[in-house]
Amino acid sequence: MIYRLSINNISVNQRVQLRGSKSESNRLLVLQKLLGGFSITNLSDSVDTQVLKGALENDAEVVDVGHAGTAMRFLSAYY
Repeated sequence: MIYRLSINNISVNQRVQLRGSKSESNRLLVLQKLLGGFSITNLSDSVDTQVLKGALENDAEVVDVGHAGTAMRFLSAYY
């Protein structure tokens, strides 16, 4: 992931490498949706992460998360 920060009109470009855990992946997906401007690689392949990613990409009024409890907790906070 590459972050671009601006402090007093000084641009800073950095890359942050994460392990790809479910917890980190879910937090980054919500941050990406809220803040934008960065890409994520090495996302967890867990069902919870896939469900969360799909829900954040979908503008439906009703989101079925099935048994993805972690996705439900993150989406409750997001919405």
